[in-house]
Amino acid sequence: MTEEEMRSVLKGVEQFLSGFDDVGSSAMSLTQLRLFLAVAANEGQSGIELSTRVKVPRATATRHLLDLSDKLRSGDKGYGLILRDTDPQNLKTNRYYLSPKGKRFLMERTERLLPLVS
Repeated sequence: MTEEEMRSVLKGVEQFLSGFDDVGSSAMSLTQLRLFLAVAANEGQSGIELSTRVKVPRATATRHLLDLSDKLRSGDKGYGLILRDTDPQNLKTNRYYLSPKGKRFLMERTERLLPLVS
């Protein structure tokens, strides 16, 4: 890879990441972004599985997953990017999926990367 190609890829990644600044009333943290992308790539996983995948404590993952859903920890409106569903086999377990808004949001941002990956 040439230095010019590397810079081009980095600019694309920067554009991709900057798209997550306008998701809600505040910019998404890096951990929230990582959890959002983990949900997108692994829909249906539990909070424990996602926290392990992203390598953050379970309590941190739980807080950020709540923020990414319809309600912030403060009770205010959340990002609305993921849905939380109780596992019918284990009522103590929540499983996470992208919401329709989350799918649109991810698709819009991912389109920015397509020219760089092709």
